Amino acid sequence: MSAEQIRSFLSYGLWTYVGGGGAGIVKPSESIQFCFETSQFSTGASYNATSILGVLVRNAIDTVVVVTVTNKSTGSYAASFTIPSDAVAGELFEVRVEATVDSVAAKMTMWRGTVDTKFISDVGADVTCVKAAVYDSQSFNQAGSSITLSNGAVLTYSANGVTKTGGP
Repeated sequence: MSAEQIRSFLSYGLWTYVGGGGAGIVKPSESIQFCFETSQFSTGASYNATSILGVLVRNAIDTVVVVTVTNKSTGSYAASFTIPSDAVAGELFEVRVEATVDSVAAKMTMWRGTVDTKFISDVGADVTCVKAAVYDSQSFNQAGSSITLSNGAVLTYSANGVTKTGGP
């Protein structure tokens, strides 16, 4: 097989569409699911792999985290895994799928995500919580007053401004 045929297989023999958790921004401990397809090199038709493995890669280093790959139907697969709980903001995670299809071995990155510890929706919930607490507490503008938010955080007012302790 020529190098051009191998590149063609990598482009067409394995391909992905994102489902479930998808690619993009992820959180520590988040469960991720995505789907991908394999096809026969000679015909392009959906075709099962004779061997298949998902490898979670963290900042360009292979991990031992289990990526579960399940055959849904001929040539159609679902993969799932969990972002490690010790992941920190800015880390890059990828899933590389290694498959042998119709006697041709191939590897391809099928999913990619960057860790963040807060989503915009999380920040919005905190802001809404703060607004409600401030409007409901007329004494909050006095030095030393504090408000405990539903997420466990405590906002304390002082001459230097508002400080947050605890919570996420």
